[in-house]
Amino acid sequence: MSYCRFSSKSDVYLYEGSGNYGSVWVCSDCFLYNHTEHLLLTRRDALAHLKQHLRAGHRVPGMALARLRSELVWEGRWRSRWRSHWPRFRRTGQSVAHL
Repeated sequence: MSYCRFSSKSDVYLYEGSGNYGSVWVCSDCFLYNHTEHLLLTRRDALAHLKQHLRAGHRVPGMALARLRSELVWEGRWRSRWRSHWPRFRRTGQSVAHL
């Protein structure tokens, strides 16, 4: 699913794809990298990359930035919750699927 696409309001096309090691974020036809695909390995990298586009004067929809920020918050909450329960699950062999 894309975070933003080329349009009259956006100079950036960023989407989440899958690579050999899980999710990757792709800035397609990236103006910062001579119109090539630029791969980003984390949401944090993707957010920093969009901020680079803003600093370069490119149009980036605010919703793309907001969505990445909210996903980072969600991801941080999930990880911290998972880590706090990890010792208990290791001892009992329970699944973490309900988290």
